[in-house]
Amino acid sequence: MGSTTAHHSTLVANRLAGDHETHVEALLGSIRVMIPGLVITVTDPQAIWCIWKAWMEATRIAHNVFNGLTAPAYEVSPVTRLYASVAITGWQPGRQVQGKAHNHSPSGCGELRVRVGGLTIIMDDRDAYDRQLVTWASAYDLGQREVWPGVLADRK
Repeated sequence: MGSTTAHHSTLVANRLAGDHETHVEALLGSIRVMIPGLVITVTDPQAIWCIWKAWMEATRIAHNVFNGLTAPAYEVSPVTRLYASVAITGWQPGRQVQGKAHNHSPSGCGELRVRVGGLTIIMDDRDAYDRQLVTWASAYDLGQREVWPGVLADRK
């Protein structure tokens, strides 16, 4: 297969503080994950496996990152709302997890970044991280049980 090139590279970052609502559902042979400001469609088992590996890596460092405080809510414009939609297909290059201790983070509570391909989710406190971990565990579980049964069972 030949290489694909473009004159643009779209990157999406979503920053979260505190506990928040999320929703995970199966939709037409894919998984849709909704978090504040962002809808992520995961289209195949390789993509959800790649994402879940990043979250498993995040669990190994999260306890060293957060100090237990809750980050303050963000100021948002009352007249402008931004929402993004991302589709993740196949194995994603550039999976990366980075943490900042509370004394080096903007929130003062710690910061954890999980990047998969062009999507980065940034959590400014432990509550945001905990909610995201549960959300992505639910997405992986839904993929195993309902969307791609038997395909993900052998992965470790």
